Amino acid sequence: MRSIFRLLAPLAALSLIAAGCGDDDDDDDAATEVGADEAAEADEGDTAAGSVSLTSPSDGSTVARRFDVVMDADGIDIEPAGEVRDGAGHFHVMVDVGCMEPGETVPKDDEHVHFGKGQDQGQLFLEPGEHDLCLQVADGAHVALDVTDEISITVDGEEPFVTLGVPGGETLSSPVGVTMEANGVEIEPAGEVRDGAGHFHLMVDAPCLEPGEVIPKDDAHLHFGDGSTETDLELSPGEHTLCLQVGDGAHEALPVTHLVTVVIA
Repeated sequence: MRSIFRLLAPLAALSLIAAGCGDDDDDDDAATEVGADEAAEADEGDTAAGSVSLTSPSDGSTVARRFDVVMDADGIDIEPAGEVRDGAGHFHVMVDVGCMEPGETVPKDDEHVHFGKGQDQGQLFLEPGEHDLCLQVADGAHVALDVTDEISITVDGEEPFVTLGVPGGETLSSPVGVTMEANGVEIEPAGEVRDGAGHFHLMVDAPCLEPGEVIPKDDAHLHFGDGSTETDLELSPGEHTLCLQVGDGAHEALPVTHLVTVVIA
């Protein structure tokens, strides 16, 4: 088994990407067809429209099937969906379908992932192979704006990933029965530190930990040091964020996570 710490490189590579959807070529054509003043006005318009970038993963990188996406915007406000405001919107990631034409409404399906709560981070789960991703901003009504970034990645099916299984449905009742599964990493009781092995931890309304951090043990950081793979969670009414993460035998966080949001009636 290849070392689980190979995942550290793509997760740490949070450098900005400046790939666009062809705007640079359009600007070059405009500069040759109009006067200098008009070209300057066009440039000002592009700046006012803002820009976005996928800061992770990087273009051309190799990732596990479940991987983090980190998104950044400059010159445009990122906010939850709902109100339509000039110069504002929220992120979407299109998978293998290209960017949307400005003015089109972004559908919601496996190929069009919405971050309608105004998130600038999330996770995707893709089949092994090469994939093209388009990051695009849409307004509060999900109408696509001409603000995009495109990258290509390779998903390696042999890289480790974990899955937190929760019951389907929009709203759940407590207690919530969950299952925890691992692919490419061996789940065993805490104690011995072995490469490619560890045990589950579940963060409740607390973020995933950076790789190498020691996972605390409290009501927000649940340890399954006996090697167990299922549990019942008592959660209060409302929305909760759950992070499933593997830690090694000494409870040091590994870069293998799954983020899930649940709503409790």
